[in-house]
Amino acid sequence: AVVSTQSTGVRAVLESQGFISKHVLDLVFGYYGKPSHIRVDGGASQSAFILEQVSSLSAVELERSECVEGSLMGAALLAGLGAGLYTSLDHIKRDVVLQCTRVYSTGGTDDELREGYDAWRESAERCVDWTKKLP
Repeated sequence: AVVSTQSTGVRAVLESQGFISKHVLDLVFGYYGKPSHIRVDGGASQSAFILEQVSSLSAVELERSECVEGSLMGAALLAGLGAGLYTSLDHIKRDVVLQCTRVYSTGGTDDELREGYDAWRESAERCVDWTKKLP
């Protein structure tokens, strides 16, 4: 019998977030190419578990910004530009330096992580148009 605990449920949620992120990055890389690194922010970026997983699966270095809410910071900087606090985008780039708090490097993908992603992707593909298959 399979035993599920609260911690296995939490791990499953975190893993699925990492798998979704990897899937989206694959789509973006397909259109625009793969960068050497990506700066990340937002709530999920606070999880070292997710960032390590995404970095390993995507084989790209992730830099966690010290500014958790990059969208909010960007909106505030653009408001400052509109209000005349900054004279140009170059002025903002020169004067506003956001540091990274941690870099997650691609240390290679372990087999268990890769198998988990493959199983997740297969499950996700089965869910496509599932309602059309109902009687």
